[in-house]
Amino acid sequence: MGMDAASVCAGLLHDVSADTDCPPDRLLTDFGGEIAAIVGNVIALDSLRAESVTAVLGTTDRRVLAVKLADRLHNMRTISYVRREKQRRCRETLDLFAPLAGRLGLDDVRKQLEDLALATLCQGS
Repeated sequence: MGMDAASVCAGLLHDVSADTDCPPDRLLTDFGGEIAAIVGNVIALDSLRAESVTAVLGTTDRRVLAVKLADRLHNMRTISYVRREKQRRCRETLDLFAPLAGRLGLDDVRKQLEDLALATLCQGS
């Protein structure tokens, strides 16, 4: 995806606050403002809805979007190992994240997201 070092670090750290007892301000202290800002903005995208994709494209650092898409792609690659109710996220992947990847010119990511989501949705039928 052509990401810089700060983006790669943010990608590795984006779930630390949610999955551990590490406070978010610790990322700022230990990794600096740029990485902490990317992580914070990735977390903020959790409330993103399909109708706001166009607005997000113009206002969000593309590195944040790339980290979010990489996270979703990883989640989709491991979707068969999570509970069935979490697999319902496949619809969100098709409606929101695959089109977002396409709009960013990440066609390989878009195709993988679509293929993985459709395969999971077809299994549930």
